[in-house]
Amino acid sequence: MEVKPFRPLIYRKEIDGMISPPFDAITPKQEIELKRNPYNITYLTLPKGRDGVSHARMIMENWIENGVLLRAERDCIIVLKQIFSANSRRITRYGIIARVRVFPENGDVIPHERTFDEFVRDREILMEGIGSQLEPIFLVTLKNELPQYLKIITENMKEDNRYFGPENVENYVYYIYDHKEIQKISNILRNDIAIVADGHHRLQATKNIASRQSGLAREFWSYAMSYVTSIHDEGVLIGGVHRVISSRFRFDADRASKYFYVDQCDTIAGNDPVIYDGRFYCIRPRENVYDNIIDSLNDFLFSKTIGMSTIDLERDVIYTHDYAEVVNLVNSGSFSFGVIMPDWDKAHLVELLLTRKILPQKSTYFYPKIPSGISIDSISEFIVT
Repeated sequence: MEVKPFRPLIYRKEIDGMISPPFDAITPKQEIELKRNPYNITYLTLPKGRDGVSHARMIMENWIENGVLLRAERDCIIVLKQIFSANSRRITRYGIIARVRVFPENGDVIPHERTFDEFVRDREILMEGIGSQLEPIFLVTLKNELPQYLKIITENMKEDNRYFGPENVENYVYYIYDHKEIQKISNILRNDIAIVADGHHRLQATKNIASRQSGLAREFWSYAMSYVTSIHDEGVLIGGVHRVISSRFRFDADRASKYFYVDQCDTIAGNDPVIYDGRFYCIRPRENVYDNIIDSLNDFLFSKTIGMSTIDLERDVIYTHDYAEVVNLVNSGSFSFGVIMPDWDKAHLVELLLTRKILPQKSTYFYPKIPSGISIDSISEFIVT
């Protein structure tokens, strides 16, 4: 894997409340709250209206002109230390934000989920229109050397920035300018392979833009601003992505029982999906045709039982990691039912990924997420560096 330092745009240190979750992990209610701050990154990552992209570009140019966004002193790699609680334990995770070559593909950055064409087009229009990579994609390596080295080099350093949230995560940011340390990080990752944990649509959009460019523009878009850590780190947690289905479709327990064992249940536990339509149903495939539950659901539940197409899965489904949101949306009457997914067994998932298995869209939820707003990789900064 080829990793390079970069000269990012970063927020002036005195500005608070500018970070956010990744754009596709933000609920409408969260977006309203985040945009109460006039400098929040969502003004760039979630523009609104027909002229939203051009307006976002004007906002970004204004922020640069007025010193809201500043260029880093020189090329650097960013170390991100995240501290959070899980299962009654305090966990610390180390990773980097840097440029990672993704185009042309050579097999060292491996997507593990299919993408929705409409979602890719949306990101492509925004990223190319604003001339920037606004949010890092999330990569996990198959080796486990990087986090320990990052812990060593930052142990006696004072953080350059500190942000709280989202998801009650403490984020400590260190800018690594020293050439020897940057080279050591690059060497650690040089013979490693990375799996795309999050950001498949942004990754594909970056590749699509690169394929149309030439010269310095092609060089810029050949790299994706990425967060990199090890999949074996205890701080890499992997949940399922829940589905909430529009009122155009209904769950029929009797029809589903042709393909699944269907039992009403009172609690959500275990390794099987749970349907919620006002009542809870635990479901388990009658036959182990697939090596993962998402393919089973897409084929036997959504396609054969309910009659949904691939386009329906793109346009008539809300994908969320928040179990409470599933219940609330169904109870509101605006949605027919939800599918609550169990957490992934990490060892089983790694086994699947090592076979270069491509899972359906929105199969995994790697967390904690990487906050948007820590850095921006702008083509204008790249060309003048």
